[in-house]
Amino acid sequence: LLDPTVSHLQRNLTSLRRTAQGNRVLMHYNGHGVPRPSENGEIWCFNKNYTKYIPVSLYEIQNWMGMKDNATPMPGMYILDCSNAGRVIDSFGKFLRKRQKRGKPSDSTGFDRKVSLRHRSRHQPNAGEGANNSAKNSDPLRHHSSSGEKTNERYTGGNTQPSLRPRVEVEEEALFGDTYFLGACASDQSLCTNPTLPADLFSSCLLTPVKTALRWFIVRSQEARDLYCYSEEILEAIPSDNRPHHRSTLYGELNWVFTSIMDAIAFDVLPTDMFTRLYRQDALVASLFRNFLLAIRILRCLDLDPVSVPRMPAGIEHHRLWKAWDLIIDETLQKVQNSLHERRKVSLVR
Repeated sequence: LLDPTVSHLQRNLTSLRRTAQGNRVLMHYNGHGVPRPSENGEIWCFNKNYTKYIPVSLYEIQNWMGMKDNATPMPGMYILDCSNAGRVIDSFGKFLRKRQKRGKPSDSTGFDRKVSLRHRSRHQPNAGEGANNSAKNSDPLRHHSSSGEKTNERYTGGNTQPSLRPRVEVEEEALFGDTYFLGACASDQSLCTNPTLPADLFSSCLLTPVKTALRWFIVRSQEARDLYCYSEEILEAIPSDNRPHHRSTLYGELNWVFTSIMDAIAFDVLPTDMFTRLYRQDALVASLFRNFLLAIRILRCLDLDPVSVPRMPAGIEHHRLWKAWDLIIDETLQKVQNSLHERRKVSLVR
């Protein structure tokens, strides 16, 4: 939707949810050229006369995207390419917590709630017993988070134990359920502009990762003034044959290599259950989270911290397999550049 009004957004989201039923719905918010999200995490749409922007609450978007019950959202995927993207995620979680506290819908009789409260008060221990039980049965997550060392360790794929993950991450994933977020930057950060890179750099990383990675490598080679400094005309010279994902083309082969390396990085740094859920169960989720690793690497070089739910561990941008990807890109660009030089020599001889 290009510059939608609030009613257009509501109508399209509810229509998508009605069509998808229980399947996942993707919402991609490109916030370039509009006000940044408010302090309450509201995003902006036009009014019906297109004369001013109106804030849209995440509570309304939750309703339009669908709720399984009063506190559990339907499967969804949110891409936030805007400044202060972390505010939107925080607001989404805040409204989910309010829904959970509110409990059942207001039109219920409340009989079940009274029974559960009466049962809870009957079996609730006194203050002394509660303190002793909490000390004896403390969660191992709390021990690791308080030490300050285990929570910062690099995850090691299948060897990672769930207890090594910080409590806040586990609780956040349980709160959001089958809803995932990818954001361009943290709640206190603003997107930067670079004339040599796409304005919507985060979206480019997610939607056209190989082409964005090639452009990023060329820009870095120009800034570093390497011996092999590549020009941007090489990108136009790479043949794609309008089939960027077919292995018979150069783009297609690079895409297959990119997929393999990103999966290897994800398997190495994520817990096994998290890797399986993100990269082996849903093709849409797997593709976006795979490309999100590239976004982390590029944007952190620009002093931005991409955010996600579930959260990615720190240090992904320094993984050793990025060197293999850089080597493949360097060899590819050298071959394309040599091919261009040969063509020019032939044309000059003629």
